[in-house]
Amino acid sequence: MRRGTVSQTVLYLACKNGGKTPEEVLENSWHSFSTGSGPANVCTWNPTTGNYDRPLYYYFTTNGLRNVYCYQLLRDGDGQCHAWAELFEKTLELIRKIGLRR
Repeated sequence: MRRGTVSQTVLYLACKNGGKTPEEVLENSWHSFSTGSGPANVCTWNPTTGNYDRPLYYYFTTNGLRNVYCYQLLRDGDGQCHAWAELFEKTLELIRKIGLRR
């Protein structure tokens, strides 16, 4: 995994749905994680295609991986609750920083 993947993915998730106010950006970013009735199809950077189309999974692999951190989730494409919470937390932190600069 390239060093910038976490930052790139967080920026992508925070901004991909846009918004005119920090509140709209927050609401629209949540749609990157949830459809309202279940999880959204969250993706990260795919160096092969050059797009954000590599899916991320929750407890998908059965190989004993215990991916509890955001970077592990993005590296392996699979993560536990804490990894997903950390990814969302990083997204919220970026939105907060953007909002403070307005």
